Amino acid sequence: MIKGVKLKDAGYKEPKSSCSPCVGTPGERINYPNIYLNIKNAPDLEGYETGDEVTLIVKGSIVGHDKTKRKNYERETFDIEIKKLTCLKK
Repeated sequence: MIKGVKLKDAGYKEPKSSCSPCVGTPGERINYPNIYLNIKNAPDLEGYETGDEVTLIVKGSIVGHDKTKRKNYERETFDIEIKKLTCLKK
């Protein structure tokens, strides 16, 4: 943990009425965002394996922002270009 920084849960549950592409019944499964990195992007991840917990520190720029509001639907998304990153030691 980084001293003085409080992490927030990034997961959310799909509403029960949603047609979700996720496996499981809407309202049951928690959806988390994913980041795809290769070892050239993140050499500090060397030695980590599937299932390991990792704490990343990322610095980037917002390169896209979209806010959509409809009658029964609201969504806001961000595209972030990662400029620098590291991870805490395993």
